[in-house]
Amino acid sequence: MASKPNSFDLYPNPSFDIVTLNNLEEIQIKEIYIYDITGRLIKNIKPKIAQTDLNVTIDLYDFTEGYYILTILDVNGERYQKELLIK
Repeated sequence: MASKPNSFDLYPNPSFDIVTLNNLEEIQIKEIYIYDITGRLIKNIKPKIAQTDLNVTIDLYDFTEGYYILTILDVNGERYQKELLIK
């Protein structure tokens, strides 16, 4: 796991419909995975090209209430994690 926990900000958190991932260091995002509390993959987001956008909006409308782990994979294979609460 990457040692830079503040590379990304996730807001609003808790959320219920849409969450924004703020890419604070303009890291090239290869994929974003969202897992439920049991470790089951719920959603996989793959940008068409390595994404360095400052903000990535994620639709949560189909998610049930609970805790989730958002894992960001960069183009160098580094992984970053953020916790997400959906109400």
